[in-house]
Amino acid sequence: MTKKEIAELCCRKCVVNTTEVHLGRGLEVRYLVSFGLSGHELIVLKDMLNRGEHFEENDLKAYINNALTRADIEIK
Repeated sequence: MTKKEIAELCCRKCVVNTTEVHLGRGLEVRYLVSFGLSGHELIVLKDMLNRGEHFEENDLKAYINNALTRADIEIK
């Protein structure tokens, strides 16, 4: 990301972009979601996902936790 894109993300808190890709099932639209969160906001998001109160499935929780792990982000 450029400095301008990072500054915009921090101001808007979330940016969603779309792209079309081939992932073996034909052309599909994928959403690229970027969050500009403070450390406290990230902890709140992770706690909400871990409680799972707002989700019928744990897919989103697993995806976010995997992304945090791959990015080498540890939240205690």
